[in-house]
Amino acid sequence: MNKISIDIGYSSSKIMFNENFYKVPTAISFANDAGIEFGESETYEFEGEKYYVGEAAGDESFTTTDYKFLDKFAPLIVYHIFRKLGIEGDIEMVTGLALSDWSHRIAFAERLAFIEVDGNTVATNCKVVGPQGSGVYNTYIAENELYNDHPKSCCVIDIGYRTINFLYFEKGAPMQTRMKGFPGHGVVSIMKTFSNYLESTYGMPFSEQEALKIFMDGELSFGGVIQEDIPNKIADLKNKFVQKLINSVLVSEKKTLQLSQTVIMAGGGSYLIEDVPMPPNTKFNKNPKEFANCRGYALVQQ
Repeated sequence: MNKISIDIGYSSSKIMFNENFYKVPTAISFANDAGIEFGESETYEFEGEKYYVGEAAGDESFTTTDYKFLDKFAPLIVYHIFRKLGIEGDIEMVTGLALSDWSHRIAFAERLAFIEVDGNTVATNCKVVGPQGSGVYNTYIAENELYNDHPKSCCVIDIGYRTINFLYFEKGAPMQTRMKGFPGHGVVSIMKTFSNYLESTYGMPFSEQEALKIFMDGELSFGGVIQEDIPNKIADLKNKFVQKLINSVLVSEKKTLQLSQTVIMAGGGSYLIEDVPMPPNTKFNKNPKEFANCRGYALVQQ
């Protein structure tokens, strides 16, 4: 039995398989025949069209932050992951969804149960085991060996690319009425500004995936010259992101955050606020932070 945990995000998909971590871009583009037969470029035929997936999608990858994208292309992304990792046979897969997409969890599991690509059908025992953020909590408990001493009250702020997920637990039990999704407040909220800056500065288009890579790398080489203004622009946008966070989630949930024994900041977006002064009850998952959900989902399989 192959057991795999996948956290399918809107910018990248995080994977845990055989205790190892992997990350692939959640990127899809149409595969057009350019008439050039030099080099390798793997394509997939899926539901009547041919596509590039992941790194191969390149600059023409679809840009979307809508659940309809996941519903359409998650099977293809998962199939691509299986191919990259050489996974076949009996497959037990666990995954999650953003809180704002949680109402689709049953249909999402069914969508991933039978995957047909390139005329091949892959059956999976797929379970959507929790909203994004629940895996973060499981990972925090495991990292700190708090199995018999869960925090009396705990908030999780899972900062993803598209959505910030806010979860609340009491002695390990999730409190549904205290949970919220904040779509549009993730890293994407500053990425359009950054891509516009790149385009106006260098006079050429930059896809969202390209802009995100430069942003996360923290540097840009243009014409063989490291651009000195890029780190300053990134620092400015990080500061704006923190201000947006403070004026959205941290304001609307201020009382809950202040009264909670533990507040866990998690997700790939939490790297942006590591250096921001926080109250003593604020904790971070261990690095690599972006894998906290898939690590926590995998704990459900054990």
